[in-house]
Amino acid sequence: TSQYNQNSEAALKKILVEEIENKELKDIENITTKYYYLQCKSVIYSNIGKDVLERIALLEQLLVVAYLAMEKGIFKQGEQWVALVNLAGLYTDTANTEKFYQTIEKLDATSIHFDDVRKNNILYWKYTRLYEFYYNFPDEKLLSNLPENIEKWFNNTKTPVNEKNKTGLRFSIARYYFVLGNYHTAIKQLNTVLLKQDIEIDDFYFLYIKII
Repeated sequence: TSQYNQNSEAALKKILVEEIENKELKDIENITTKYYYLQCKSVIYSNIGKDVLERIALLEQLLVVAYLAMEKGIFKQGEQWVALVNLAGLYTDTANTEKFYQTIEKLDATSIHFDDVRKNNILYWKYTRLYEFYYNFPDEKLLSNLPENIEKWFNNTKTPVNEKNKTGLRFSIARYYFVLGNYHTAIKQLNTVLLKQDIEIDDFYFLYIKII
């Protein structure tokens, strides 16, 4: 597997250098082509472990193109939500608190453009990115009513939340409370996952849950 991953990374780097890095964005006239060019470049940057600041700059550029395409009616409103999710994670990595919260607000605003199923996906990523942020910066104050809003969302019967997403998010919440030293709440969240008989817990979550 290690050799396979090395070969894959080498191939991606070759494509990046030969096909993508040598291309100037200004030479691409079509807005849609610009968007997908930047999107592909972003995926490759992520997979080859490109510098975080370069990845942020690329995603910020991608958003500029996305907003322009939406303004011109080329893309539907909300197209930018995946880029916002990725940016929020990178702003956490670089401890850019101001831009992190700005990105979460923008992500929140995209949900009005989607049906309830897609909204659930956006909420899952919003809440996950928030608790990843709080896990890294436990001294930061939680957003107002965040735990209550999440429990309300978990118990939504109109458009039920995917059980796998519930598991992932409860794990993120438990990690936050663990670093905070609130072991009672951490264990409560983890027990909620472990007592579920109708879901499969993959090794990643199961091992960490057992360790905690």
